[in-house]
Amino acid sequence: MIEKSQAESVRAQTLTGPAQLEARAAVLTAVELWGRAFDVLSPHKGDIKHALKFTDGFAELAVRAGKPEIAREKLAPRIPATEIERLIRDWSSRVGWQRE
Repeated sequence: MIEKSQAESVRAQTLTGPAQLEARAAVLTAVELWGRAFDVLSPHKGDIKHALKFTDGFAELAVRAGKPEIAREKLAPRIPATEIERLIRDWSSRVGWQRE
């Protein structure tokens, strides 16, 4: 985990703009600091809705950071509510959390 985080840190230093933000968040997720990674990206959540490829990853990060309501908000325009709830359960179980 530490080696992956260090590699992402080196990569982040070579980038600018959105790619650098994504790499900075990757540094933190590599060591499972979900909340800090979410804090890096959340000021830009309005822009994330325009990057569909990134939306799912951001939604999963939001769940891991304890913000499932943000995940629901980001996914709602294109995914049915029942599917969103299934995704949240799946993401939660991947990190060992049991959701009701």
